Amino acid sequence: MITSLHVLARLATLAFAGLSLAALTAARMQPLPEGPAAAAASNPWEALTADVRNGRPPVDLLHREDGRLRRLVVPDAERWDFLTTAPRMGADGSMEAVGRFATRAGDGGPSGEGAVGLVRVRLPEAEVLERVELDVVPTGRVAWDPARADHVVFPGSTGRLYSYRFLADPAAETGRGGSAALLLDWRCEAPGGRAPFVVDPVWPAAPELRGVLIVSLARLRRTDEPGKALPMAPWWVELGDDGEAIVAAGPLFDDAELDGYDPRSRMRHPNVAARDGRLQLIYLLHTPGADQAVPYSADLEISTETGRPRVRPGSAAPVGRAMAAVGALVPSLDGRSAFAASQGTDRILRLPLDSRPTASPAPAARVDLARIAD
Repeated sequence: MITSLHVLARLATLAFAGLSLAALTAARMQPLPEGPAAAAASNPWEALTADVRNGRPPVDLLHREDGRLRRLVVPDAERWDFLTTAPRMGADGSMEAVGRFATRAGDGGPSGEGAVGLVRVRLPEAEVLERVELDVVPTGRVAWDPARADHVVFPGSTGRLYSYRFLADPAAETGRGGSAALLLDWRCEAPGGRAPFVVDPVWPAAPELRGVLIVSLARLRRTDEPGKALPMAPWWVELGDDGEAIVAAGPLFDDAELDGYDPRSRMRHPNVAARDGRLQLIYLLHTPGADQAVPYSADLEISTETGRPRVRPGSAAPVGRAMAAVGALVPSLDGRSAFAASQGTDRILRLPLDSRPTASPAPAARVDLARIAD
């Protein structure tokens, strides 16, 4: 348990706007070095953090082809949340990952206080490469820039997105922190005329999406503002060439489709699954009063008029029963299923996307570590 009241106060901001405990991590990583560990191929492994009520959450490496799991060992003095792997791995099988770290009083931070920030590690050994304390608490998984290996975007406790560029030599600026994360300003017109609440950024690899981010966005409105409030829903977001501001954005759903939803509903953790030459938007729908979320999918298409992604009208439908899932939906490599951490347990669930299952999602297979070391 983190004993520093200062750190507890910072972590308390994670409850901002009543969002669920499924807010995930953020991070920073540098390109793999040249030589044996040089980036060689797309990384089939992704990290998922289970949501347990007591103790530190376990962190699993998930193979997105066959669902194999590998449990990581986190240092005793730290808590790692929402670890996220790099999109590419080394020729030797190593990979880097980033996540939110928290230390107890006396274990880190200035003047012996506990600390919260980003940690960069090399897997599978869980070797800590770099830590940086931040003034803003990361609340979501990192979105990796497909065009820049040293650049990521993450959501913060302010409800805004932040940009971060990795240090070429972490040891050269070990004390850097706080202002290292850059708030992404809106250089285009923000929805509703002011900066909205944004979480769950993901940078899909599909070339059809032309490098846009997919996020969950809630438009902020005054109580006396005319018109009906709309639920939090997936949007696309484009950054400028410098990666330091939002220059264009738009909803994936038409407002008319969202009009039938309770405005307190939340479409969370969107991602994109590519299968058989088509793209699917997947997300979890949280409705007021429900303890569990319903997984949904919808067909994504590229508008011939704007060149931007949008959901094909009428294509959104549930792909399973309500489930106690928390956090990100991770598509399998073939796009036919998605994985998610089970809330309140250490299980990882596999959710079929190519059918309408009548049964609850099945747990992913856990195997002996020695069998998947290669």
